[in-house]
Amino acid sequence: MAVWAGTSQQRVATIQRWALLVVGLFLFALALVLALQSGLGAYLGMVLHDGIARDTPLTVGQASIAVSIIAVGGSWFLGVAPGVGTIANFLLTGVFTDLIRWMNSVPPTSQPVVAHSKSRHQ
Repeated sequence: MAVWAGTSQQRVATIQRWALLVVGLFLFALALVLALQSGLGAYLGMVLHDGIARDTPLTVGQASIAVSIIAVGGSWFLGVAPGVGTIANFLLTGVFTDLIRWMNSVPPTSQPVVAHSKSRHQ
């Protein structure tokens, strides 16, 4: 099905869905960067991407895209073809992650937050 096929109302609905997808992926990338920069920890996938970025010349977003290409390629090889939303997800999330970090719009914490607990049994 072509993106521009159908009535003008259907075309507007398609544009609205794409705009919502792009905004949602930007907000997701922002949440990933906030978690990474907070010093509180990040979700499992971002830890992998950050580790790859620290040990290679790749950025976190590029590492995210590379890992996603491998994962989606593997699933495609096994017979599960990716949809356009899946491809948009890993490409735009990686690009937005790098863009947000490049703009320094979310500064890292100066000190990592570490929980200190005193033992009750002293």
